[in-house]
Amino acid sequence: MRPDPLEDVRRVARGYGLDVEPLLALLAPFLPSYLELALDDGGFEIITGGRGVARELASAAASLGLEAPARDAFLLAASRAPEVMVGLKVDAARRAPPTLYHRAMLPLGEGLALLGEVGLPEHVREALAHRLAPAQTLYGLGFSTAGGALRVKTYVLGDVAGRVGFRSVRATAAGVEIDERVYEANADARATGLGCARRAERALGASVLGHVGRSRARGAKVYVERVGAIPTDTSAR
Repeated sequence: MRPDPLEDVRRVARGYGLDVEPLLALLAPFLPSYLELALDDGGFEIITGGRGVARELASAAASLGLEAPARDAFLLAASRAPEVMVGLKVDAARRAPPTLYHRAMLPLGEGLALLGEVGLPEHVREALAHRLAPAQTLYGLGFSTAGGALRVKTYVLGDVAGRVGFRSVRATAAGVEIDERVYEANADARATGLGCARRAERALGASVLGHVGRSRARGAKVYVERVGAIPTDTSAR
């Protein structure tokens, strides 16, 4: 049976004691195309999107408080490849600003040049290139804000826990953040030993997780795709 995205979100929200009905009303047009849920110990995030909906997602993000620098950078990226998958991540408890995503799939040099156009200075882009090595492809981009200024999340493929996963490095115009998040693919929920993985298994029946994200600064988060799952192109390294 095809998952009901609205009920999936509601089941997870009940486990955290959160009211998500206003948020669901805003995101309802996108949920039938794509839904991924990201759970941690303190709350959860809703990730949705589609193709050809960049302006609609940017408008939804604006209504949720995402500031113009992130929206403008996202729309510029989306205008260069309007056919690719775009997305929006929203924290159900508003613990962090929304993030707009673009599945860039660009040669690393082209991707870094694009980041120059949205405002990252050359020394920051050079530091990013060093941190993302040996990747040759900028797989995805996320656009959010920190203190009102643009914050960019970069994603590349890499070896994580013995299989192909993702690495993410984040940057602002001030520099590249020290903390790095890694994403282990297709992890056994029980084997992770994580409370948020147990939540995902109870609420969604997810015995295998799409990804487990880990960082030293932010701890762990588990990701479960429910609608419109997108296979990872493992050749794009």
